[in-house]
Amino acid sequence: MRKFVATCVAALALVACSKEVGPRPLAGLSPQGSAVQRQADIYAAVIGGGEKFGDLWIVDQICPDAGEPVDHKGCTPMSSDLKAALLERFPAARFTSDPQPMQDRLMEKGGATINWVGPVAGSGDTVQVSSGYWCGGLCGSGGTKVVEFKDGEWKVTGSVGGTWVS
Repeated sequence: MRKFVATCVAALALVACSKEVGPRPLAGLSPQGSAVQRQADIYAAVIGGGEKFGDLWIVDQICPDAGEPVDHKGCTPMSSDLKAALLERFPAARFTSDPQPMQDRLMEKGGATINWVGPVAGSGDTVQVSSGYWCGGLCGSGGTKVVEFKDGEWKVTGSVGGTWVS
């Protein structure tokens, strides 16, 4: 009888200590797993509530100096897959490759936000992204944001370097 009880206790202990662990996405990947989805999720966290200033415009280029209040240089076009993934996250967003006409419109009428993003720097669960937005006149901000994958989603958790605000 003692042997039976000891065996039952041992079996219960093994069952209690073990738990089935499902597959976890690779570190830093969004649940969908593709590199484009990951990049779009990171950019969506960075752009965040940019639409709060009116129409949401996204410059369809990735600019290394996106967080600086300058004419951006050295930009590369976004892929059509990345733009489509961003539209899934921001259905009302519009893309532009030349933000100058929009900037002129904003100076006259307001009611929109133009967003720039830079390359995703880093890998794993913590990355950095240079980004900025302009919403007309003295309305805008930019810098390099720290973005972390926490609780199943990408979240901006801080910034590094300088940040400009207008």
